[in-house]
Formats: sequence, structure tokens, C-alpha cells
Amino acid sequence: MNKTSQKINCNTNLIKRENINECKDNQRFFIGDELQYLFDKPLFKGSHVRANGFSNLWIVNPDYIKENFSSDFYTKNADGSLNLSFTIYYSSQSVYYFYFIMSIVFSVFYLGITYYLTFKKNNEV
Repeated sequence: MNKTSQKINCNTNLIKRENINECKDNQRFFIGDELQYLFDKPLFKGSHVRANGFSNLWIVNPDYIKENFSSDFYTKNADGSLNLSFTIYYSSQSVYYFYFIMSIVFSVFYLGITYYLTFKKNNEV
């Protein structure tokens, strides 16, 4: 890893350890915006590697950004570097949320059908 300065914007406290900056988890459970990324194509899937044996690292090529994305996606600094804004999410968690919601929907549907059939049978007698 090169020793470049990194700016991380967190809505909660920033955790700093050695050369790693990360946002403290705010312990939220499913707000709803997680599912919007479920079917999006990952931007830098091929550039993801493990760093320090446990953490995530994405190698982002600025030339690739300039060639494949509009200037709305980034801002260019005076020194030629780019400022980028990403949303990093754990896709497996989004899949879990999707199936969790689907199981609730089908459970309510099943219980509704069961109640309806039971209630209809009891009224016919």
C-alpha cells in the first residue's frame, strides 16, 4: 500500500489504526436503501484484494475512471488526482435482506390463505 492521504466521511465516529481508516458501525438493521444496489453491476470487482491479511483494498485506476465515467462521477484536483465517492456494500447481506423480506411476504400470504380457507369452511357448516 502506498502512503497517500485518505479522506473518509463518516456519519459516525472514525476509527484510526496504523494506516487503516474505517467508519464505526452504527448498528443499524435494514434501512431500505441496501436493496437498490442488489442488481447493480459492481464497478471494481476485479480490482478487489485482501490487504493486511484481513481488510479490503480496491485498486482504482484513475485513467479507467476518466475513460469510462462522466465527470459527474468524480472531481479533478489541481495536482491531477481525483476525488471519488463510493458506496461500498456487502452484496451477500443484500441477498439476505431480499430473501428475508420475501419470506415474510410469503408467510403472511400463506397465513392469510390458511385463515381464509379455515374461516370459509367454518361458515359453511
